[in-house]
Amino acid sequence: MSRMILATTLAILLFSANAMADFGSAYAVPPGSSSVVAPVWVEGEGPLNLVVSLEFLTRPEDSKLYSSDAYTQLLRRLSVKWKSIALDEVLAAGTIEKGSLAGLKRSIESAVDELISEETAKRIEDPGAEVVYSLSGFALVEPGADG
Repeated sequence: MSRMILATTLAILLFSANAMADFGSAYAVPPGSSSVVAPVWVEGEGPLNLVVSLEFLTRPEDSKLYSSDAYTQLLRRLSVKWKSIALDEVLAAGTIEKGSLAGLKRSIESAVDELISEETAKRIEDPGAEVVYSLSGFALVEPGADG
């Protein structure tokens, strides 16, 4: 019972802190950051959730290109589309070993790089345009704890 109360309290604090962080500052939560959670079967561990977080740098350089509406729309589109690519890569991996997680991460990064190349070529006329991102989170988490 005490575990359940502690978990509930921590969840409330976490969610309220995240909600208020966005309220106080325009820079608290980068608009290009998001996460996706995918179920995986890890050999020897069983079912776990893989949390993948990706963040786009909204203005890589001080240039008119990066403050344009076209670039902002590109980042919005990428912020949505990368999630389905990451989910596809994780689900295609099937049962994985812990040692192969680095390969899965590289596979996701390669797929995101390809998406960025395709979308940038379609939407931005400047061939020197770049999209900078970071796969900032890649972690296995146990699915729901029962108190």
